Amino acid sequence: MDIICEHCKAKLSIPDKKIPRGKKISFPCPKCKKKIHIIPKDVNPENSINGHGSFSNDLEMGTKTLSKEKNRDYNADDKPFDFLDEDAKSVIVCVSDSGTKQRVEKAFKQMEYRSISVNNASIAATRMKYHIFDCIILSEDFDKDNRGTDAILYYIQKLNMEIRRKIFVVLLSRRYRTADNMSAFHESVNLIINEKDLNNLDKIFLRSIREHEKFYYVFNNSVKKR
Repeated sequence: MDIICEHCKAKLSIPDKKIPRGKKISFPCPKCKKKIHIIPKDVNPENSINGHGSFSNDLEMGTKTLSKEKNRDYNADDKPFDFLDEDAKSVIVCVSDSGTKQRVEKAFKQMEYRSISVNNASIAATRMKYHIFDCIILSEDFDKDNRGTDAILYYIQKLNMEIRRKIFVVLLSRRYRTADNMSAFHESVNLIINEKDLNNLDKIFLRSIREHEKFYYVFNNSVKKR
């Protein structure tokens, strides 16, 4: 259900399952903190926002949906983290295979990254709207039925360059060899790791991160001084 706060005009999206039928409910607006009172009624599908998104097999439709999720109004449930330490690093894992996902999550936990895993590209775009992740891990077959990998790569390519430089994007591949720089450039990612090398993911990743930081060291210092 879509709701507009009568006090600050903020637009909110609340899952239908959280709204009891036939009962008046109230809750504080996440923006102005004033009470919002609503009486539930049947939801019109044409006016509601589907929090999980829906991608057609057409990539253009997929990117339009990503854009819609990116520009959707504030919803507190969409924030990936309530609080992060100043030095905490974060990673979003866009991997469909459960076994591969567990291995990736374990590796980044050992590297002391705060991680969040998503199941489709629409949710990934919503999470990235509210947080600039230090790293994005994307598999070639992510959300395969809806061409999720292509949609996420398109989303990344459209980011402002100042934001894009802060994000290290890793593509997990079965086609490309690990650290294939030319293929990484072609796919607009920072690093490619072949799935056969997942056992060494942490070593490969940390080495590449060091090289990346060294490459941008002078540039970043110049920006700070300016």
